[in-house]
Amino acid sequence: MIDSPASATRASLLGLAVGNALDVPVEFIGREARRRDPVVGLPVYGTHQQPAGTRSDDASLTTYLAQY
Repeated sequence: MIDSPASATRASLLGLAVGNALDVPVEFIGREARRRDPVVGLPVYGTHQQPAGTRSDDASLTTYLAQY
């Protein structure tokens, strides 16, 4: 349960980081390819040849802005 603005912010940033880590390896790959090979775990070395859990500039910039 989210009971404060700080908890809501923390949960939002965590969700962003997890979603971003799942998206980076399959970013810019077409929908049909995702239907044939769905993301069911933490992919490695996909589109950008980055290790599992890598975040993109989207997550980096969001967490940076959240500090201020």
